[in-house]
Amino acid sequence: MSLFRDFARSYLREAWRDLKRAEDMLKLEDYPASIFFSQQCVEKAVKAMLEARGEYVYNHGPRLTGYFLKAFQDRWRGEFAKIVEALEKLHEYYTRSRYPFIIDEKVVEPAQYITREKAEKAVKLAEEAFIEAKRFLEDEGIRIED
Repeated sequence: MSLFRDFARSYLREAWRDLKRAEDMLKLEDYPASIFFSQQCVEKAVKAMLEARGEYVYNHGPRLTGYFLKAFQDRWRGEFAKIVEALEKLHEYYTRSRYPFIIDEKVVEPAQYITREKAEKAVKLAEEAFIEAKRFLEDEGIRIED
């Protein structure tokens, strides 16, 4: 098996772990942590898909969305739109879930900004993206359990 396939499997396993962490943090009402792990799940699921295509991408954030769109333009599936949506919607939480920031000239802490509703939506987006990534890898003959 190639290293790309091994990395794809490992990235998907890490995405699964992050999804479980996001769900656990939601139950504990730690909404910033929940939304951060949701974002990480999506990012790692996308990296798993890219690795399965033989593409190594170190970047994250908006650049990752561009790499994803380019890498899959020849094999686009409508379901991939869910992944792009999750990448775009969760990108802002990569830092906002962990550091204070400014809104309307006021310093805001993550716990003041990230609500249960936002965290629930993030977990749902992460679940949908994970399912699509797992389905793609299985179609490529890569199973998470191996």
